[in-house]
Amino acid sequence: MTCSGCIAFIKNKLSAHPDIMNAELVLPYTASITLHKHVSVDELQKTIGTDSKYRIIEMPNLENMQSIKSMSIK
Repeated sequence: MTCSGCIAFIKNKLSAHPDIMNAELVLPYTASITLHKHVSVDELQKTIGTDSKYRIIEMPNLENMQSIKSMSIK
């Protein structure tokens, strides 16, 4: 992601998913997503579009909180 428009686009897509409580995105490519229940990385990718130029990669969660996924979006 390179601009605030990219952040808004991805955040709107993720926020539309019923199991996502909150999505915080930070340039250039980090997101912290709070979930109601587990959502796979594949499902999150489908949410923003499998043909999108953005890719979601799960990052290790240093705080070991199961309800939060740290993602890299490139």
